Amino acid sequence: MNTGIQDAYNLAWKIGLVRAGKASNALLTTYDAERSPVAATVLKETDMLTRMVELQHPMLRGLRNRLLPLIASRPSFQARMAPQMAQLAFHYRRSSIVAEDWSGSNGAAPRAGDRAPDAAVRRGSDAEAMQLFDVLRGTNHVLLLFSGEKPETGKLQELRALGASIQSQWRGLLSVYLVSTEASLPANINGDGPTVVVDPELACHVQYGTRQPSLYLIRPDMYIGYRARPVQRDALQRYLSGIFSP
Repeated sequence: MNTGIQDAYNLAWKIGLVRAGKASNALLTTYDAERSPVAATVLKETDMLTRMVELQHPMLRGLRNRLLPLIASRPSFQARMAPQMAQLAFHYRRSSIVAEDWSGSNGAAPRAGDRAPDAAVRRGSDAEAMQLFDVLRGTNHVLLLFSGEKPETGKLQELRALGASIQSQWRGLLSVYLVSTEASLPANINGDGPTVVVDPELACHVQYGTRQPSLYLIRPDMYIGYRARPVQRDALQRYLSGIFSP
């Protein structure tokens, strides 16, 4: 089921862009390149588990019955297997349609091709907490502009202006959000800028492995298509032109 759902979403957003005349047919070829390795891994793991369940040798069955409960009860095993079973651990880092321009230490930051992580954010200083996945839900690409831990006024203005420009240029294809540690920012710039979500405790910044101004572009299937640190307008434009190119 998980494989089928992800297969469908991976292909659906690509077909949608091609049928709308917003991307070339070449985009469709990336479906097989991204999903076939996943299917092969799932089949291999399923075959291995089936063989383990169907063991006939009494000694091997006894060993399996003793060891499996012990291994499965370990928190470290559960933490590793949960995303694996849900198929959230697969990535597309080698895909031809993911890219990054990331300087400095990578650490635990999710990379281009990884599934986007969730985090708690706020719509404003007085708003109730919400999940970033609520922002990402939908059929558009989502551009997240991270302000950094202690953003200077000039840098915030640059990010807001970039967000407004990108949102205007690619209207209907992507949504832009400014993830800011500053809760007092107005909602948009000139009525047509990025929506501000507040990250007062840096929870979202930490999940995305950055305390500096950065950007992440999230695909409709919740995978990271592009990331950059520092923010590079020209590189972002090249990436978007490569995706939204009929």
